[in-house]
Amino acid sequence: MALKEILRAASRYLGYEISRYQTPMISPLLSLNIDLLIDIGANTGQTAIQARHDGYKNQILSFEPLLDAHKSLCKNSANDSRWYVFRRCALGSSPSISLINVAGNSGSSSILDMLPRHIKAAPESQYSSSQEVEVITLDSIFSEISKNHVNIFLKIDTQGYEHEVLAGSINALQKIKAVQLELSTTQLYASQYLYDYFFDFFKKNDYQLWGLTPGFSDPRTGELLQFDALFVRPDRFK
Repeated sequence: MALKEILRAASRYLGYEISRYQTPMISPLLSLNIDLLIDIGANTGQTAIQARHDGYKNQILSFEPLLDAHKSLCKNSANDSRWYVFRRCALGSSPSISLINVAGNSGSSSILDMLPRHIKAAPESQYSSSQEVEVITLDSIFSEISKNHVNIFLKIDTQGYEHEVLAGSINALQKIKAVQLELSTTQLYASQYLYDYFFDFFKKNDYQLWGLTPGFSDPRTGELLQFDALFVRPDRFK
């Protein structure tokens, strides 16, 4: 059975229906009339740059915890008056100071410990150092950053830390139109929650699964390890 049929069958089993869209994010930004993109785990700004390339012209707010990536993010956004970079910090379930592990490929960096399963599939992702970082909650700043915005899109790419980000965003989710996040089919980081937890979480919070896009696979076996999922509040896209 092809991957798309497997994902579709799995979603139907859980009570969802998958709708087709062109990319994991850009098409919904336009079709849902998004006026604020909140990009958590922005790295150097790849998502924002792609959004601009594909025609999204509204506000972007980026968050990035790594020192070097944050500097590059600020540089890349400098000439875009509608792209704001928040101070260097991580998003989580409660305010704290934490250590974030810096991966060799940057994009796999995480507050969580990396498991051997991940390293075997991507040896270049092994941790090389760690950095101290402030952790805040989205709820604590949401009223301020969401002023004058109606259709808000939340993108989360935090390498296994997604459940912590969502735990600190419970109030914000009531006003967020769509959420895109990277989910895993097997544990790649210690204490990581897997995709089935998030399917259930979003269903309980009145979101509908809009689409799935395959992501990171084990190059040795072809096994799918991560995919992007997009959830939309039904009352917001009618």
